Amino acid sequence: MRFTQYACALLLAGLLSAAVSPAAFSVPRKAGDENWMKINISGSVIATGSCTFKDSSPQVIEFGDIRYTSVSGGSNLSGSYKQPLSSEMTCSGDPAGNTRFRLESRHGTPVSDGSHQLLPVYIGTGRTPNLGIRLLVNGKPQDVNTDFAMDIQHLPVLEAELIQLHPDDNTWMNGQSIYSHAALIMSFN
Repeated sequence: MRFTQYACALLLAGLLSAAVSPAAFSVPRKAGDENWMKINISGSVIATGSCTFKDSSPQVIEFGDIRYTSVSGGSNLSGSYKQPLSSEMTCSGDPAGNTRFRLESRHGTPVSDGSHQLLPVYIGTGRTPNLGIRLLVNGKPQDVNTDFAMDIQHLPVLEAELIQLHPDDNTWMNGQSIYSHAALIMSFN
């Protein structure tokens, strides 16, 4: 009886070792065969880039004296009125990715010149529908309130240009002040 128990135990041990032995189920491999294993990796993205405008105080853009002519009861701008916008900045860390600028109106909705969105202009206490401030990026018009790509290593030349949208049927008065408010916003995508 003891012999039978030992024989059964040995037989069972032999079967179990064969069942867990990798050699028992291995298939012959050929050169170039691939084995795949699914691996899940998780982590956190950490943005280390930071940029600040060199002059963080509000910019005041002065067009100086704005000249106009009055003909047949209408007023028309006389001359060109362009001023630079400072966009100099310093960056630290890793500002990799797509960087964007946007000149955003802070007072009123943009006006259109038929092709582009411009900053609205106010004379005294009221908005004038006949003037707008156009954003120029490297000399080309760019819509306000719309992101545009920029390169931190080669900052664009930004300008604000006062333009007349159509002849004004109101006579402007000497000494009136014009104004518009906007913010230059930089973002990473």
